[in-house]
Amino acid sequence: MTKNNGNISPEQIRLISKKSLASFKTKDHKYSIETFPYFGYYSVNIFECPEFTMFTNNDCPRAVDILFHKSFEPMSIRIWSHLIMRSKTAFDIGAHVGIFSLVAAAVNKDIEIHAFEPNPDVFGRLQIHRNINNFKNIRLYRNAFAHKDGLTELNWIKKYDNGWLSSGSTILKGIPEDLTNHAVTKALKFDTFYKTRSIKKPFVIKIDIEGAEELLIDAMIDTLKDKPDIIIETFSKKAAHKLTNLAKGLGYSFFLIDELEMKIHQLESLIACDPTKTNFNQILTTQPNALNCFL
Repeated sequence: MTKNNGNISPEQIRLISKKSLASFKTKDHKYSIETFPYFGYYSVNIFECPEFTMFTNNDCPRAVDILFHKSFEPMSIRIWSHLIMRSKTAFDIGAHVGIFSLVAAAVNKDIEIHAFEPNPDVFGRLQIHRNINNFKNIRLYRNAFAHKDGLTELNWIKKYDNGWLSSGSTILKGIPEDLTNHAVTKALKFDTFYKTRSIKKPFVIKIDIEGAEELLIDAMIDTLKDKPDIIIETFSKKAAHKLTNLAKGLGYSFFLIDELEMKIHQLESLIACDPTKTNFNQILTTQPNALNCFL
């Protein structure tokens, strides 16, 4: 991947990026991300919310989704926006570069947003996005969540050798050594965080933590009793089963979010989604009637 090493002038960068977008739009047969890079700021106007700004140094997979494919989890974002309008607090657990947090801040300027991203590389980009939009209601945290408080090792996969910001980091063990960066990070039980702050209700939680959902669920049992709406990505049968058992006793209903058909499908229980398919997210709510417009 072409990176800006400081030898290219700002005007050259602007022209390179302009050419890249034009090449994609005209379906140039020579087009590829490698041959037509994009550097700099870009406006995000593909969601049903006020426009906001993001940045890429030709290194962000979300920039590719937004700039070139004009889509990123469209139904999940639509439902998230709907929930944000009826919530006073939002938790973005596994925020990555912050799309869910940025949408929340754009939709509801009065909501309190807590965004968690332990990956140090990605966290820096999350900070940039919060600051350039002047979204002061987004609070940023570099900790992970686990089944106990303390320090833990964070692993993030080098998906490419060309400098992409990783779209996945995890505190789980067993990642191949030659494909992984490591760092020590602070881990908290979610209940510990929740109980030590005055959280305004109702609230909504988004969870995307690369396989560590079961550890998080073990440590948010008290939080669940306050019945937040939850959007979760999980490919784990154990995590889906555990959260289903906890949530059913609290009156939750379950839905699969269909990004292609732009609707939701009611489920008897949470499922382990297929990572090779399109639909990754599910929603839990104790107020299913509020989602009737999406069925």
